[in-house]
Amino acid sequence: MDIYYFSAVTGEYLGHGQADADPLEKGRFLVPANAVTVAPPDAGPDEASVFVDGQWSLVADYRGQTWFSKDGKAVEVETLGDPGELGLLAEEPIVPAPPPTADELAAYARNLSWRIRVAGTDINGVQVRCDDGAIALINGMAMLAQQDEVRTFNFDAGDGMVSLTAAEAIALATAVGAFVQSTFDRRATVLAAIADGSVTDAAAIDDAFADLAAAWPSQA
Repeated sequence: MDIYYFSAVTGEYLGHGQADADPLEKGRFLVPANAVTVAPPDAGPDEASVFVDGQWSLVADYRGQTWFSKDGKAVEVETLGDPGELGLLAEEPIVPAPPPTADELAAYARNLSWRIRVAGTDINGVQVRCDDGAIALINGMAMLAQQDEVRTFNFDAGDGMVSLTAAEAIALATAVGAFVQSTFDRRATVLAAIADGSVTDAAAIDDAFADLAAAWPSQA
């Protein structure tokens, strides 16, 4: 006689065998514990045959698979049953990134302000970088121009040499100073808006600096 074994813990089908004949009663067979003479149904993919409450049934079986919690954490399925009933998802969910903190926004604003300042601006048709070294050179040229009003100055604008009068050199330094100061002033305004909660994302910071970045947007 065929008998079918099931797990004493989960009830899942384990395999089949032959029952031993009862030595005390002819025609009778000994069916051990956790075994029955009724064949289980054929289990399909992601299913297991389980003997419970005196009968076989098909139960979802995703053991060994990786499902996901609603917050995106990977969970290895270890038990029989539908993981969906436990709130798990078969596909990894797209979890929105948490909103940036005020400190993160402030750091972004400072960095953007610095990059815009270094990229510089267009002053009377001359593209002028405003990194620390360039600012020092321009201020030095302006100081010499103040001492010698008839002197002509050669200025390397990066895309070619430009000849400047003393007055133009001073005007250039003044314009550079105004531009640099505008980046700091804008930074202060944006940092204050971050602190009071009126600026809450990077896009708003980009918009706040858009006019300053317009001269060299690819480098800002």
